[in-house]
Amino acid sequence: MTKKFESRLEVMRVRQNFAAPYLKYRFLFVQKPDLKDKKSFVTRIQRVCTSWPPGVYYLKLADGAVFSRFEVSDGRVKKIYENSPATNKPYPITEFFKVN
Repeated sequence: MTKKFESRLEVMRVRQNFAAPYLKYRFLFVQKPDLKDKKSFVTRIQRVCTSWPPGVYYLKLADGAVFSRFEVSDGRVKKIYENSPATNKPYPITEFFKVN
């Protein structure tokens, strides 16, 4: 099932008991070349996350579904989650990596 491309993704910061919009950088805008592979996606995120506090973040689509989940530490992306920890289903970003 391929997802429709959306260039505007909402940045959410995961806390211990809840997830909230990251107000300092509310939206991340991506282009299709940013999703061609994992390396280009990480490079795109690292261009903007240098001043973000360490923690887990996710990018949310307009319909409320989680597009991607990743961990930031010391201004760098440490891990991109392939599957949801709650449902063990793959995130839609993996579809883009497979297509390209």
